[in-house]
Amino acid sequence: MYRLIDAEIANAKAGKKAALTLKVNNLVDKGLVNKLYGASNAGVKINMIIRGMCSLVPGVEASVITSKLSAS
Repeated sequence: MYRLIDAEIANAKAGKKAALTLKVNNLVDKGLVNKLYGASNAGVKINMIIRGMCSLVPGVEASVITSKLSAS
């Protein structure tokens, strides 16, 4: 999945059309969320269909998520 996102980032940086559609049950993987933030910041249009939990916040300009969540 990371290679596909990287390819779209490269397309965006080259001035080409770049877009991703992601359909998942949950989006909570910190690495994937960070990669999607990077893609968005590079100009990739991202459409997401998420049925459950989502750790990505729309409209946030962040290159890396540094917060750590824990349940008590």
